[in-house]
Amino acid sequence: MGSDPSSTPTRPHRRLRESDVTVVDKSMMRRAVSGMVVGNTMEWYDVGVYGYLAVTMGKVFLPTAEPAVQILFSLGVFAATYIARPLGGIVFGRLGDRIGRQKVLATTLIMMATSTFL
Repeated sequence: MGSDPSSTPTRPHRRLRESDVTVVDKSMMRRAVSGMVVGNTMEWYDVGVYGYLAVTMGKVFLPTAEPAVQILFSLGVFAATYIARPLGGIVFGRLGDRIGRQKVLATTLIMMATSTFL
């Protein structure tokens, strides 16, 4: 007896029951996975493009500043995406629960495509 975990007897594994299995409509699952792939691809494309152009962005928006300040500015904006992403997840997650995830996903995809285009 004691607190040694090796001294406790192991329980036999419980057999799987029919109620343990969740059946999902395959076409609905494919649509959900496709939507997830498109959304993540667009999001990481935006992040990748900005990361690639971060040095140029500092020169464009702060042409008279020192190079170190330009890079810190552009990387600071880049870092802000990692703060905005969880906040957006909270806001759009709650909206998705209220008005439907498909509508919210379409709205966020349109917003990202518009910002990328601009």
